[in-house]
Amino acid sequence: MDQDQTRIQAAAKEEGDYGVVLFPLHHGGEVQPTVTELESGAIEIRWASGQRHLIFLFPEVREVKQDGVQFKGRAGLVKFGNGKPTVVPLECERLMP
Repeated sequence: MDQDQTRIQAAAKEEGDYGVVLFPLHHGGEVQPTVTELESGAIEIRWASGQRHLIFLFPEVREVKQDGVQFKGRAGLVKFGNGKPTVVPLECERLMP
């Protein structure tokens, strides 16, 4: 089995937080998506196809609004694609697109 391995290093300010997004890529030309930490603390993953995910993952309960999504909790995901968002609540009181 062929494998690509990438080393990741991360640094944070003293007492700061950081996170890592890991996902597999298929051999044969799959384009790596863009991963961006947004001002709200949510993570946006955007593919060249236009598909987009918002990931909410926090160490403590947090209430944020991002791109029309209301979130309160520690973990959740919203997948945008095919004209309709898919909501995946993981550990939250509220997650509404």
